[in-house]
Amino acid sequence: MTLKISERHLKQISAHSKESYPTEACGIMIGTATGNERSVTEVWPAKNELPSQSTYEIHPETLLRAFIYAEQNGLEVVGFYHSHPFWSADASEIDRTRANYPGVSYLIYSISNDETKSFVFNGKELISEAVKVSTD
Repeated sequence: MTLKISERHLKQISAHSKESYPTEACGIMIGTATGNERSVTEVWPAKNELPSQSTYEIHPETLLRAFIYAEQNGLEVVGFYHSHPFWSADASEIDRTRANYPGVSYLIYSISNDETKSFVFNGKELISEAVKVSTD
């Protein structure tokens, strides 16, 4: 499984994460999915409804707007992103228990390590997936 994302979108996620520091940043990734590959064409930064350094929640209305927008434009919500302000981009236990959208990517950006990792939720657990970065 692979998540394809551009350098431009990764920079957008990094900037949003740093602006939100020390609270976790979060957002929605919209694009296309074919087989085991999801391609990000848009990144929607969202407000973290929880003022937390270790978890996040995207407002349900924001999620609904993203799903409607994607459907109306022949796209899909291919994943979600959030930041880890103080630790690695590995999925935490909180991340593992809160994942609830099977078949989408959960991208994590570590501010302290300046690293990005992605995981796909198979309905039971988060599984590491490759991140393929394209130039703009």
